Parts: sequence; structure tokens; C-alpha cells
Amino acid sequence: MASFGRRRSLIVASVAGLLLAGSVAFVLVRGDDLRTRLAMVSEGMTRAQVVAILGRPEVTLQRARPEDGQVLLWVDQLWQVEVVVDGGGKVIKTSCTRSNSLYWRTVGRLTDLPK
Repeated sequence: MASFGRRRSLIVASVAGLLLAGSVAFVLVRGDDLRTRLAMVSEGMTRAQVVAILGRPEVTLQRARPEDGQVLLWVDQLWQVEVVVDGGGKVIKTSCTRSNSLYWRTVGRLTDLPK
């Protein structure tokens, strides 16, 4: 029969393994990433339509003059998306770059996502 200390160690290790597996599954299986959803955004769409597709922006920056519009930013573990809207709230430019996340600084150095 296993001692109480050994049993407790096995229980703790099992729970930690389950939590780790669950968190990895959560990060990797979350549906469409930002880059995929950005493909549904096109120039001329309204800010409300973009928010409906991408969700609420992480950061909203006002451009130099209010009539110049805003820059909206979204970030996830893989991508950083930038959408520029004019003073009337219409999309005039979109861009997508790799985010500076823990994934790209560790695992991303070893393997790259397909283009």
C-alpha cells in the first residue's frame, strides 16, 4: 500500500497534468483566430460592422485630428490586427502582423504557421 505522502504527490501531479492539458487545449482550440476573421473585413465597412466581426478592440487610438479618424487594435496569441477608420467611421486600411506573444517567443521560434 502506498504511503500517504506518495499518494498525495500522485494526486497533485495528476491534477496539475489535467490543468495543463486543459489550458493547452483552450489556447489551441478556440475557433477562428484574428487573421481569419480579418479576412471578412473590407474597406468601406463601418466601425460597428468591424466590431461585430472582431469583437471590441483592445486599444483605440485617436489620430492627430479628430476628422482623421481612429486606429483600432486587436491582439491574440498569434496575431495583431490594426484597422484604420476615417472620421465618418468607415474602414480605410487594415493590416495584420505577428503579435509579440509568449507563443512566438518560445514555440514559434521552432515552428512557423503555414502562410
